Amino acid sequence: YKIQKFVSGHVTKYVFEKPNDVCVESVLYQYQDRTVLCISTMCGCPVKCIMCGAWKKYVRSLTMNEIMAQIRHIITEVGEPKGRFQIMFMSMGEPFLNYGAVEESMVALHYVYKDAELLISTMGPRAMDYEWESFLNLSTKIDKIGLQFSMHSLQDDTRNQIIPFREKLSIYEILQKSLQWNK
Repeated sequence: YKIQKFVSGHVTKYVFEKPNDVCVESVLYQYQDRTVLCISTMCGCPVKCIMCGAWKKYVRSLTMNEIMAQIRHIITEVGEPKGRFQIMFMSMGEPFLNYGAVEESMVALHYVYKDAELLISTMGPRAMDYEWESFLNLSTKIDKIGLQFSMHSLQDDTRNQIIPFREKLSIYEILQKSLQWNK
């Protein structure tokens, strides 16, 4: 990988490039009381949210090893995380459209960083329906897994304009998943 790094205060952005293939970004937030890593799950993204440019060059999903490489590089460079440690699957790519590699990564990360919170931020693609039981089972086994829905609007019509991806859950369906998650 060719790695570029951009620093602004407590925020460091990493850009990982593989020649003729993958370019992804990760973001590290270092606060006095916590460390947050935002990790890519895809090179680009097929969702096409209007506020994000990742869809302009969607290439492919990342493998578990490519996801883990981002984390390993950053932790090797900056040292062990201080305070509360969160790893968020939310930089480039929709995590539930690459759930197999994300799930493998969460399992591996749980063994390496037992106290790390493993958080998925999702816009709620319909693909969640196929992975939902597996995700619920994993979150029962690993109590540090969290879920966040990035809805951008509480009205389906407005949300459809912001997130034009057709295969997504409605606001009502997201509410139902949230209620299941909270049990």
